[in-house]
Amino acid sequence: MRTLSLIIITLTTFMYSCNFNQSVSVNSSLNLITAGDGLSCEKISITDSDGKEFSNTSFIYGQEVFINFTNVSGFVKEDGYYFPGMKLMIVSSSKDTVLYYDDLYEQYDDLESSMQTLMANITMAKPIHSGENYTAYLFLWDKKGKGTFKAEFKFSVISNPSIKVKTNNVKIEEVYFYDAETNKVLIDKIEPGKNVYVQIEGLKGFTVKDDYVYPGISLKVTDSKGNILLDESDLTGGEAFHAEKFEHNVSPYFIINSDVQMQIKGSCTVWDKLSEKSITIDFTANVKK
Repeated sequence: MRTLSLIIITLTTFMYSCNFNQSVSVNSSLNLITAGDGLSCEKISITDSDGKEFSNTSFIYGQEVFINFTNVSGFVKEDGYYFPGMKLMIVSSSKDTVLYYDDLYEQYDDLESSMQTLMANITMAKPIHSGENYTAYLFLWDKKGKGTFKAEFKFSVISNPSIKVKTNNVKIEEVYFYDAETNKVLIDKIEPGKNVYVQIEGLKGFTVKDDYVYPGISLKVTDSKGNILLDESDLTGGEAFHAEKFEHNVSPYFIINSDVQMQIKGSCTVWDKLSEKSITIDFTANVKK
């Protein structure tokens, strides 16, 4: 923890700029502060996986976010190569370090001089949570020289607005769409022919009897015209679940056929057969064409 404390002290003493030498600049729309000493850049952008730039720093749980340092200059070059390093640390509003990477470019001994854009990517998922505020600290340095560049930006994470959750005397941590094949959170588009999991994490409050809970799980999916694609009244088949595993995650899934090429709607209810407790999840999603 001593190392992390020293890094926090170092990183929180600076602020932001582009095209500078020991200068500071602020981008208020992106909550971005940077400062450079010997290193500079033409542009810093924050984009999604499709390269679309964000206009603010409120991200949906599960989104993959890229911080792009375009046309970075000032590195010492040897035989047409340069040698960058980049630390990344994310700190919660309660000052807990939730992510830390000592060097995102550790696997690269060098980069060709023509590759002037450096990048870091952050997936807004565990150990990051929705409903929380965070600060990301990035520290670039020249492994062959003394140049440095520091960036800091504050961001928040929200739940997927396409997923609406109603709880009855239970608590949850996260609800999201999940693709097990790619191990990625799905934001607004699902692919036909693949299992789409309605992932429910941290579900607490069900009655525990001899270390087991007795839930029911219903799932209904329709297309935008109201045609029923799936309608299951109870996916559990009367099975009991170990309470600890049930709390870790509940993940009913559905598959959309390739002939469905429009928005789908769905509703999933998980209820406690030993009490009146329940959670209902209403959702929409677009189908990839």
